[in-house]
Amino acid sequence: MAVASTDRAVQAQPDLSPRRAAAMIALAWLPAIVAATSLPRFVPIFDRWHWELPPLTHALMSVGRLGFWPIVLLGVGLMALMAAGGAGWVRAGLPGRRAVVLAFAAAGPSSLVVCMAGTLGPILTAPVAR
Repeated sequence: MAVASTDRAVQAQPDLSPRRAAAMIALAWLPAIVAATSLPRFVPIFDRWHWELPPLTHALMSVGRLGFWPIVLLGVGLMALMAAGGAGWVRAGLPGRRAVVLAFAAAGPSSLVVCMAGTLGPILTAPVAR
């Protein structure tokens, strides 16, 4: 005999497909990749400054020195790896499918915040020349 759930929250949640999981992760990572492609533009600006830059900015500038296309290739590769991992987790039916997909997807906006903090932070807090 099958048991039917009467809980509305359980009934409202559609099944998570591997395709939907991969799309959620890929779309969440896309803004971070777009922001990372602007890093080579900031390298000459920060090289001309004569004061100490934060360690996060130094780390991002070493990524920016790679150039536009290597950053795009690495970002898309990382996004594809995360999307495939999340879709594989869902397809295998392992426990915590939604949590794993949301954790992989949340890493994208988190890296976007780190990228923005490392590039815009020193610009906004730069000492004013008198």
